[in-house]
Amino acid sequence: MSQIHHRLRHAVRAALLLTLAAGCERGAGPAGANRPQDQAARPRAVLTAQDKQDLDYVSRLPRHSTAVELDFSDPVQYRHFLRMWELGGATPQKYPELFRSFERTRQQHLARRARMNATAALNLNADVTPTSTDAQPIVPVNYLTAFGRGTSAGTYAVTAVTSVPNTLQVPGTVTATTVGLYDANYNSLGPPTTVQQYGNGALMRNANTSPAPGSGDVIAQGSYYYVLQEGDSLVGHGGGLTLRASQVTGGQYAMRNQAPVDVNGNGTIKICIVRTDSDCDYKSTSTGGKFIVQFPIQDTFTIPVTFQPLSVQQSKGFAQVTITQPDAGSGGGCTLPASFNFWAGVQISGSTMSWSFNPGPFSNPNGASVPCFPSNSNVVYDLQVLTLGTTGSDTSFWFGEVKTTTNPPPPPPPGTANLVPMVVAYGCVAAGSRVTLADGSTRAIEEVRVGDRVLPARGARPLAVTARTDGVERGEMVRLTLEGGASVLLSETHPVLTDHGPVMARDVGVGAVLRTAGGTGRVARVGRERFGGRVWNLSLEGGAEASFIANGVVVGDSRLQRLVEVEARERAAAARRYVAPEWRVDARNYAAEQRRLRAARAGR
Repeated sequence: MSQIHHRLRHAVRAALLLTLAAGCERGAGPAGANRPQDQAARPRAVLTAQDKQDLDYVSRLPRHSTAVELDFSDPVQYRHFLRMWELGGATPQKYPELFRSFERTRQQHLARRARMNATAALNLNADVTPTSTDAQPIVPVNYLTAFGRGTSAGTYAVTAVTSVPNTLQVPGTVTATTVGLYDANYNSLGPPTTVQQYGNGALMRNANTSPAPGSGDVIAQGSYYYVLQEGDSLVGHGGGLTLRASQVTGGQYAMRNQAPVDVNGNGTIKICIVRTDSDCDYKSTSTGGKFIVQFPIQDTFTIPVTFQPLSVQQSKGFAQVTITQPDAGSGGGCTLPASFNFWAGVQISGSTMSWSFNPGPFSNPNGASVPCFPSNSNVVYDLQVLTLGTTGSDTSFWFGEVKTTTNPPPPPPPGTANLVPMVVAYGCVAAGSRVTLADGSTRAIEEVRVGDRVLPARGARPLAVTARTDGVERGEMVRLTLEGGASVLLSETHPVLTDHGPVMARDVGVGAVLRTAGGTGRVARVGRERFGGRVWNLSLEGGAEASFIANGVVVGDSRLQRLVEVEARERAAAARRYVAPEWRVDARNYAAEQRRLRAARAGR
């Protein structure tokens, strides 16, 4: 184990300041109603004139996406971030190591600026926010979501989400977020909420619900901070996000989505690349030999006032279209940006803005041949626009969003369209593999049809095939050869059933005992090879642990494969849940704060 792991010297990767503003309706409920549980007994925040100036400064930093990295060598950015912590109730007395690690980050930023002989902060003229690349496809995921009217009358709500890749975590990883809601004059609508995790940062949500103001805008602000290791280098990073939108004063404020949609009506939008699955909603072929995620994108955005000309939207507005595969078990996510010019497809007529792209393609990291997430992944599709309207002689800002959510989707706030979950599919068992049918005969997997009944294991009840998956596997596959000569070629994460349960093919070693058509068999050889043909998988009726027999070896169906992949990521995350000695004071104080809040709630 490296000295870094022994001493837990901290790579502070991110402090993401988020600001999101949007409108509320007149006639909202009274202050003090429907306060969320974790806000009990926490004081309201008050922003000073200096706080507002700093916020405006940070909001104007250049960015190519919603996030902008902060440079803490800049005294304004440094002061602003610390103030956000203060408003969230974080102090050096409560969390001494949190503040010490942040001060180390500032010194790193000062040293970096000195090495570069830079006379100003590095992010004043160019955005330096990291994105997915071939070298680092999985990056931290940070965003605000579910912003709008709360589920309780007279409230507004927002959720801050952060997810840190486990490849960048070390024992004792700490993640902290703060988020609060304010009116147009930056008066607190309710207490900010703070959430911390010790020993893990794979996925953290921080929800805040506060009373809506009687009139005027609602502004959500928050901060993200996490301690990470990047190789043997210790690097400090920070970031910011700003979106502004005007209140709803009457008229229509809505986002209507025409595509993508759930064409098959099965509760999921399935995007297929070089596949012929029966449940695909959108199919595409390879592009220049590459698997490119693409599907039609069509929406209509309506606001209560007149849109300003397209030239103004391009120069002062904002648009971002992404697909992200967040990894709840291992943290972080692969993010694919749209590879088309959004504003080139926009049309404006009065108070209506519309766009249509068919297809709307997304870019693989560094032009790679495949996306940076595995086939059959659930992904988050998110389209955000910040547009400008005219209200009398003044400019007004309007935020719109189209995003995939849960199934069924919750009612969206004004200006938002919620879609059902999305899946991108592209592999698994090599074509030509013989699948055992209910009558004991075998058939090549590519010839198995929906409705056919297959044997899940020796002596088991036959199961019907409910769906098929096919594609091309660009990377190496795993060939497992048993002592009796049986052999099967699988993608790395495809599970086989062993005497200890399902195991990914990549984790099977020589001597492992696998379940077979005849009972069990011992693995004699494990090899890797590239396969030029198509690969297939089956979905079977029944529970989540269904299986079928391929070339005499019992393998998992597509649902079992997803289950095994999730469990593997969760085990990796659990192995990191350890609070290092230097963070134990912070962890104890945070636990005590949570107990105090629970007691305050119980005493209400």
